[in-house]
Amino acid sequence: MRKIFGIFFILLSLNETAYADLNLYCKQEIRIINGEKEIPMIQDWEIVITDTKIKVPRWSTLFAGLVRKDEKENEYSAASEMALIPNAGGVAYFRVISIDRTTGKGYHFRVINNESQKDLFVCTNKKIKKKNLF
Repeated sequence: MRKIFGIFFILLSLNETAYADLNLYCKQEIRIINGEKEIPMIQDWEIVITDTKIKVPRWSTLFAGLVRKDEKENEYSAASEMALIPNAGGVAYFRVISIDRTTGKGYHFRVINNESQKDLFVCTNKKIKKKNLF
């Protein structure tokens, strides 16, 4: 009986699958407001993709609650639930991040009080080198 439990325990420990987080470094150059107005927006993003979430460490409080579910095979995507901004008189908002796994092209989309913004970016797994200003 002890041998059976021992073998069972070893098999269970071998079958555990651990996934490493995927760090992506993204470059944004444009923002689209309400689907029509484009403005230049140069910004670097670091995005961490886990099994169940997408995190943005630089802005962790803004991007809290991005849950991965119902995504396609060729993309990483996560969305927040529709929520109300506290103490803002019932203003609703939500966020979505989606990144194509093959091209690295992606976007961050958010809606706040019936106004939408879409930040387009291109991602790679290589860290972006910053230029020295001095």
